[in-house]
Amino acid sequence: MDGRKALAKAFDDFLADSGLTQAEVTAMGGPSSTTQTKIRLTDDPIPRQTLKKIDLVMGWGEGGAARVLAGDPPPHTETVGAESHTDGDLLYRRPEGLSDPEWERIRGEAQSWIDWQVQRADRER
Repeated sequence: MDGRKALAKAFDDFLADSGLTQAEVTAMGGPSSTTQTKIRLTDDPIPRQTLKKIDLVMGWGEGGAARVLAGDPPPHTETVGAESHTDGDLLYRRPEGLSDPEWERIRGEAQSWIDWQVQRADRER
């Protein structure tokens, strides 16, 4: 399997295994929903900044996504023992290597974004 297909498969597997939505991945500091779809369904070039965002949300460490594109096997995505916090129906999974303040910032931003989306949806009804 070429590197691009391996990265797309690893990302698909990550979404399926984590149970996260594309919006939740974005809120955790990952690529936008549009970019996630492009990663999974197209052969468009992937910018370096996007690769860094993939590394962040998948817990691969810096350069993991770039190595997969170059043909290396995907690093193991650690989910066993990962810190998680259930808030309503949301599952937060802490990517490896984040400091406590950074993790709290990301969680706060994710919750704020989700709250905003819920409020917006309520207003539109």
